[in-house]
Amino acid sequence: MPQEVAASLIEKGISDYEKAYDIQKDHLADMGEHPRGELLFGLADAYSRLGNTAKAQVYFQRVTADMKGTVYASRAAKWLETKSLTKAESGCVGCHIK
Repeated sequence: MPQEVAASLIEKGISDYEKAYDIQKDHLADMGEHPRGELLFGLADAYSRLGNTAKAQVYFQRVTADMKGTVYASRAAKWLETKSLTKAESGCVGCHIK
């Protein structure tokens, strides 16, 4: 996919994630691990893919702080150390992913 097409799709995804975050931000602690992790990690990964490492770092740090002991935190810690993840490490975490 051409970079300009990919970038516009990622920007749309970020817009959708940010809207979901704004709606739920006061209740994140009440959310289950999977929905909270996918929301926060999704934002972090999308910003990373766009090359906005400063914004990605904010969300990856939040994942490591708020979701200790989870796969999300482990993957976020790896990104914080290396500034990159494999395709498998940036995908959805759940029972449908092996």
